[in-house]
Amino acid sequence: MFTLKDVRAAMKQGDMPRAVEIIKTILKENPSADAWYQAARMSTDNANAQSCLRQALMLDPKHGPSLTLMRSLGGESKTFFGHLSDEIIIMIYEQSDKSLLLRRFPRQAQLAVVGVATALILIGFLVSSAMLVSSLRAAMPQPYPTVEPVKLVSVEEMLDRFSQSGLEMLDVQETTDARGARIVQFDLEGEQGKRYSVVVRVYDSVSALIAEWNASATPDPMLRVVGAPNAVLLYPVRLDISLANQLAREFRSIAGL
Repeated sequence: MFTLKDVRAAMKQGDMPRAVEIIKTILKENPSADAWYQAARMSTDNANAQSCLRQALMLDPKHGPSLTLMRSLGGESKTFFGHLSDEIIIMIYEQSDKSLLLRRFPRQAQLAVVGVATALILIGFLVSSAMLVSSLRAAMPQPYPTVEPVKLVSVEEMLDRFSQSGLEMLDVQETTDARGARIVQFDLEGEQGKRYSVVVRVYDSVSALIAEWNASATPDPMLRVVGAPNAVLLYPVRLDISLANQLAREFRSIAGL
């Protein structure tokens, strides 16, 4: 598997075609903010470089090198949805330029035409779907409703499953907040000995989880969130991908997901 060190080594040897192929492979197999930043640095086109930086900032809105380079190229530092909106608009413009009809319109008019067409298609799809569902319901016998039991996560089962799976939990701490949720916090050791803090919040019921999260502020964009019926797992976005996948997989399996 290629890394950014391979890209820099190829560039140092003056082999730019190989460096470009390597960075393309990395962006396809294991994209990251650092990789998109490197791609932006290698680009000779300002618009393409800014597009790479938008991809980097959608993965990591606080990626310092990308923010600095974006400002130096005359671009704006926006939120995730701001960069996503820019990418969608650029995609619409690129497709419009391929249309003999749309490319005759000004840029703003192209967006309006595409937006109206999309809305009409969506409305037609929803109306057709509603009519189809209604006709199927009328033709089919109504089944008796079934109730599927919800499997609740327990702190004890979670810690036991994590331990059996080979996750080495360091400095495990358990507390209870004012609303009765049990909070388990521990560290995982990643590559080069760096430690990452992981938090699991376990509630008495599904309704207790929903009530607290509806009242809480927007989650930290630097954290990944994995939900279960009565528990929430939070871990840093920079956690090694192998550890993150193992952690999320084991957590979901506890809840039967």
